[in-house]
Amino acid sequence: MSIQKMSEGIHYVLEPTDDDNDQGWNVRINERFPETVIRFGNVAFNEEKDCLTFNYMILSSPDTDLTEDDEDLQVCAGDILENILENAIKDNALVVNERDSDTP
Repeated sequence: MSIQKMSEGIHYVLEPTDDDNDQGWNVRINERFPETVIRFGNVAFNEEKDCLTFNYMILSSPDTDLTEDDEDLQVCAGDILENILENAIKDNALVVNERDSDTP
């Protein structure tokens, strides 16, 4: 996690998806990776490491060499996700589902 606090509307913009998923949102990054659009997948709490884990995909980027394995992008995505979750908690909009204990 970096020191910089992300803010919606400044560092990133949430955009509704173009598909039929009415709960899906894309994230357009304004700084650090300008005009790169990502979408978060699963977010889960890792009890062993006592942290959140997440996955995401790059939907578009002007940097054609950028991949999900880029460590700077992973940090940026994590910082954005942290801000999204903080805002959802503050707005009472966070939905949490229990994972089956049989699910890895």
